[in-house]
Amino acid sequence: MAVSMAAFTSNDSITKVVSSEMNFGQIMLVRGLFAIMLVAAFAWYQGALRPLRTLVQKPVALRVVGEIGGAVMVPAIVLIVSQSI
Repeated sequence: MAVSMAAFTSNDSITKVVSSEMNFGQIMLVRGLFAIMLVAAFAWYQGALRPLRTLVQKPVALRVVGEIGGAVMVPAIVLIVSQSI
């Protein structure tokens, strides 16, 4: 728990320092990349990673398509509705 609190504090401090030099999107990209690396390292250490051929299964592929569709359609609908008002 102490490590998590220290990591949060460090992350918050670094974000505040670089916010004057980077825009919000860049900050979120860098934070996301670091999070992906940490989660991937932990998953590899725990043996939780699965082969990529698992994604070829029909239910998993349908879920991926649905999530991508939802991620694209929700902002598009919000944009359309906001322009019509």
